[in-house]
Amino acid sequence: MKKIILTFSTVLFLMFFSTSMFAQTTKGNSLVSRANAAASLCISDYRAKGYDIKSTVETTGICFVSGELHKVTFYATVRCRTNPCPRPFVYLVASVYFDCDNNIISVECAK
Repeated sequence: MKKIILTFSTVLFLMFFSTSMFAQTTKGNSLVSRANAAASLCISDYRAKGYDIKSTVETTGICFVSGELHKVTFYATVRCRTNPCPRPFVYLVASVYFDCDNNIISVECAK
């Protein structure tokens, strides 16, 4: 009986953990795609020059009632065609800020 309860609780834990991880990944992907569209004018110049664009999602604060403040940052890196690839330069391209309801507050293009 103990083995069945232990197995059942382990399965429930794994289901909960995988569901929460999927939700976090989905939220991050949604923020990145919306931020990409909002910062497209900042990013397009770097893409045209052949740079790889990388993004990061940060939680910058917790809202009083619910939700979180987020910041999506885009970086341009040198695209390598050789191996090993030294990536000496990383350029800040843009930052997009979201409010508690995941609405875009501001877009800042790097100079």
